[in-house]
Parts: sequence; C-alpha cells; structure tokens
Amino acid sequence: MPKINVMHIVRPAAGGMKGHVLSLLEHIDRKRFNPILVCPEQVISAKDPSVNYKVLNLEIAGEITPRHDWRVFKCLLNMLNSNDIHIVHTHGAKAGLLGRLAAWKTGVPIIINTVHNFIYDTPSIYLKYPLILLHRRLNKFTDMQITVSQALQKSVSRIEKCNEKKICTIYNGIDLNNFNLLLDCNEIKKQLNLDLKSPVVGVISRLIPQKGVHLFLKAAKIILDKLPDTKFLVAGEGPQRPSLEKMAYGLGLADKVIFLGYVPNVPALLPLINVFLIPSLSEGLSIGAIEAMAARRPIVAFAVGGLPEVIENCKTGFLVQKGDYISLAEKTVNLINNRKIAEKFGVAARQVVEEKFTLSVMVAETERLYNELLHNKGIKVSSETVTSEAVLK
Repeated sequence: MPKINVMHIVRPAAGGMKGHVLSLLEHIDRKRFNPILVCPEQVISAKDPSVNYKVLNLEIAGEITPRHDWRVFKCLLNMLNSNDIHIVHTHGAKAGLLGRLAAWKTGVPIIINTVHNFIYDTPSIYLKYPLILLHRRLNKFTDMQITVSQALQKSVSRIEKCNEKKICTIYNGIDLNNFNLLLDCNEIKKQLNLDLKSPVVGVISRLIPQKGVHLFLKAAKIILDKLPDTKFLVAGEGPQRPSLEKMAYGLGLADKVIFLGYVPNVPALLPLINVFLIPSLSEGLSIGAIEAMAARRPIVAFAVGGLPEVIENCKTGFLVQKGDYISLAEKTVNLINNRKIAEKFGVAARQVVEEKFTLSVMVAETERLYNELLHNKGIKVSSETVTSEAVLK
C-alpha cells in the first residue's frame, strides 16, 4: 500500500529550526509517512550519505528577492507535481510564503505551516504590514498553523487574525539519549584551556542581534567584578561574530571570553557550564534552553516569548526583565555562589524536559495532527499505512 508523501520546505536555517526539522524527518513513522525535504544545500546536502530520507536541494533565499523567488516558486511547482505530495509542511516565513502558494497552486490536499519565531519583531516598518496581509491571505487555504510556544500562538493569532481552529502549539523536543553522557569534564576543560576550578558561564546561540549576545558580554563584565576567575563561553556562529569579538576586547574581556564558533556536539559542552545564560530579545521557544535543562544546567534568561513556558522562575532557573543585563549578571553570581540552589534548579529542569519537551512527544503530536487532517479530508488512516481513494493514485 502506498504511503503518505509529506514534503517539508525550509529556508536557510541553523540552530533550533534546523534541528527541529531534521529531527522530525528522521523520526517520523516510516510505516505511514514518506518524508521529503526541500532545502538549501547549507541545511543538508542531498548527497549526505547519513540521510535516510529524500532531499531535494533548492536555494531558497532567506530575504525577499523577487526574481530569484519567482524561479524558486516555479521549481517548487515542478517538485510538487513530480512527487505526488499529499501534505506540504513549511517552516518559517519565507518557506511558508513560497511553499504554501505552490502547494495551493498544485492542489496539494493538506497544507501546514510551522512558525518558529516572532517574525513581526524583525521586519522593517515598510515590510511589516504587507507581510501581515500576505500571511492573512495564505491562512485562508492553510489547514493548520503550528507554533512552537503558546506565546507565539497568541501573537500569530492576534496579528494574522487566524481562525482558532486552524492554529495550535506543538513544543520543540529533544532526544534525551544524547544527554545521558558520562564525560571527563576536566579533560575537556584542559582542551579549552579552562582552569579546572574556575566557574564557567555560557551561551549557545546564533550570533545575530535578536539573540542579545552583546548583553551577555555586558553581563560578563559585571560578573567579573564580583567573581574575577569566571570564564565565559560563546558557542555559535553568525554575522555578528566580528563585532562581538571587538566588543569583548573593548570591555577588557579578551582573555575571559572564548568564542568557540559552531559546536557540533552541544551535549558534550553543556556539562562544563555552571550557569547557562539566554539573553535573547526575541525567542519563539528555545532549543538551547531545553538542551541546557536536559543537561541539568541552571538557567538565567530574559522573560521573553516562549521562555517562561520552558523555564519556571525560581524553580528551574531565573527569569529577569527583557534587556536587564544587570539583573542577568546578579542572578548568575547568585547561582555560582549557591551551588545547592544551582543543583536543585538543574534537577528540576531535567524533570520538566522529561515531561514536556522530548522528541517522542513532539513527533507523536505532529503525527496526531497529520492523521487528524487526513481524516478530515476523507483520507483513510490505518495502523500500518495510509490510503485514500480520493487522493492516492
């Protein structure tokens, strides 16, 4: 019996969005669903031998580029017609725009879009309102919008005027097996030239303005005034890296802050960190927060977006007012000086992840949504496979 072909479409993506999409494709039930990924080669190459699903590389641009976007749109039409797609699942604003239009044009039965970030926080005033109008139009033929947090759902629902029956939240999830590691932290510290007894404060983030790493550096300056032996790790790449390195030098932090660049093995890095900071000014949810909690790291973060749905203030970490890097620093010093509280937060954090933010829960909720929409469209679902007299040829 034929399977349901699900085409995921994503723009250039890194960090949380990339991890979310690749995890979903890797773990979706193959007895019922046949996943196909359309993405730029920088996300994952079609030639990657480790990939066990079909990848179609297409250079979707992150920004608005009318001529290039028109060529991408035509390519999407060909891909959809050639692969007998039953569900199109787009991720992010740009892929959601082109992918949903192409799916509607080719008559794909089910169209889903996942919103990962607060997209209306970033566009210029000249693009914001046309973008809102475009998405309102797209929502008319979109079967479901998924958001990664309740806060994001409320924002999208209000701004795009979504029908409440066509929007839902499915939290990001991680594979906890990756965080059940026995590591020699002292050896890893030596490799990074870290003093074995020095406290370590870290951030893992794409280096872009909305992630607030410049405020992490300002907080680091304050922390050092009280705990001069502290070291700081910045893991991640992005266009802001040169300016952030220059800023660290200007603040006199050159020998205290280590810019690690892209870190392929985050679970191996997290145990080195005594306190994990999230200075984001906008955050749909935060894979970084979930990963740190899985590694039993106490967190100090700005109370923005979906972070209060992940971090419970004074139980799994501290939440402070957006932009208040002084409080960010003070709470960090508090945790470093009070190891019992830090350990208590870490244990509670792990428990929260086990209950709410696992990969198995995320995949199961997504499959449940697929099956519900298939049923609503008259596409029969069985325990082994999915068939439809109306859709499957």
